[in-house]
This record gives sequence, structure tokens and C-alpha cells, in this order.
Amino acid sequence: MEDLKIIPSVVLLLLFSLLMMTSMASAELINTPEGVIITHYPDKFDGVGTVYSLSDRGIVIDDMFIAFASNVRFMTPQSGYASPGSFKQGQKVGYTLNDKKQITKLCLFFNAETSRLKN
Repeated sequence: MEDLKIIPSVVLLLLFSLLMMTSMASAELINTPEGVIITHYPDKFDGVGTVYSLSDRGIVIDDMFIAFASNVRFMTPQSGYASPGSFKQGQKVGYTLNDKKQITKLCLFFNAETSRLKN
């Protein structure tokens, strides 16, 4: 009988947890006179530039190779957890570095898909 009393509490706890995770995972875009602010991006970047190429080990931004940290996080305006496949040549990105000068966060800039390198 005691088990039956626990079940509604567990279900309620699971539903509450799901609601909390959903609200934390959704991105918010805020339009300001200075531009669009993406709430899940870092407040500042260690560097910004244009993607030239991307591999499993790192990325070439503005003719400079930068290695990925083992825990690199890829982010787009729509997702705080994106895949490396979201990043293409010619897109504008911002990144943060660790103390070994490896990228820990790579963020795609808003409307970056319209920006392409001219060959």
C-alpha cells in the first residue's frame, strides 16, 4: 500500500523535472539596437572570424588552425548543443579558449549561413 502512495510523488517529480529541463534548454533571441543577443551563448568571445575548414581535430578560422578541446561544445542560435556538421565554410563564428588555447565553445553567429567565402 505504501508503494501506491509513492507512485504519484515520483510521477509529479518527473514531470516537474521535465518542465525545468525544457525551459532551460530553449534558446531565447533578444533583438536590441546593437544586434541579436542569443541567451545560451557566452557573454564574450576570445575570438571571432570566418570558417575556412573543419576537421575532427580542430577548425581553420581566418587562415589560423585552432585545435578543439576534448570537451568542445558546438552551439547555434537555435541550439545550445549542436553538431560539428552545423558549421560550414564561409560562416561567421565566435569561440572561447581554454588555458591550452583550444576551443571549448564554438558558436555560429546569427544569419551566418548567408555569409559565404568568395572563391
